[in-house]
Amino acid sequence: MERDFEVVYKDMQPLIYFILKKLNIYKDHEYYIQTANIALWMAWKNFDAQKGKFSTYAFSSIRGALLTELSKTNKDAERFVATNDFALNKLIHDQIDDKDHYEDLHIRYDTICRHVTDIELAILHAYYIENYSMQEIAKMVGQSEAALQKRKWRIVKRLRTIFN
Repeated sequence: MERDFEVVYKDMQPLIYFILKKLNIYKDHEYYIQTANIALWMAWKNFDAQKGKFSTYAFSSIRGALLTELSKTNKDAERFVATNDFALNKLIHDQIDDKDHYEDLHIRYDTICRHVTDIELAILHAYYIENYSMQEIAKMVGQSEAALQKRKWRIVKRLRTIFN
C-alpha cells in the first residue's frame, strides 16, 4: 500500500533531525533540512517495495544527499577567497583614529598612485569612494561594462601583488 507523501513527511522528520545531528550539521540548518526533505521526496518517488524497507532506503537517500551537499559546500568554501574589494572599501571608509594608521593609509594611497594610471585611479576612485556602479563608470570612460569590469579586476590584481 502506497502512503501519501504528507504522512511519510511527518513520520520521517525525526529521522531527518537524527541524521543532521549525526553529521554534526549546525550551520545553515534550514538549508540542510530542505535538502533532506527533497531527498526524502525523491526517495518516496523512487522507492520499490520489492527491494526492502522504505525507512532504510529513505535513511540512505537522505544521508547521501546531505553528504553530497556538505561536500559541495566544503569545496566552495575552500575555493572561495574573499577579494580585496571588501578590504579596500573597509580601508577607505573606516574612520582613522590614530596617526600611525593615517600614515599607513597615506603610504598605501601613494603606492596605489604610483602603480596605476590617471584613468585607472579615476576608475578606482569612482567605484570605491564615490560608489558609482560599473555601468555608470563605463558610460563616463566610454567603455563597455564588461571591459571595465575586466580592467578593474586587472588593476586590483596588480595592487594585490604589490601589497602582498
